Amino acid sequence: FEWSGVNRVDWDVRFEELRKYKAKHGDCLVPRKFAENPQLRKWVVQQRVLYKRLCSGVSSMNEERIGLLNSLGFEWSIVNRVDWD
Repeated sequence: FEWSGVNRVDWDVRFEELRKYKAKHGDCLVPRKFAENPQLRKWVVQQRVLYKRLCSGVSSMNEERIGLLNSLGFEWSIVNRVDWD
């Protein structure tokens, strides 16, 4: 048995899915119950977690990925968003 990523999707694949989501919906705010691609929602949440950890000094997030997500208008904090579900 190998844990090295049988079900793991490459970061670039999810980024491309997010790019397509933004093209269709106009933002990067994947809703909690996104039936088309629930894994994308989980990935978006994970990017925010990794970013927060980076700010604390421990994370696998890097400047290149931050730049790519920023290029899409990614919102790193959604705490005060009323119009988001």
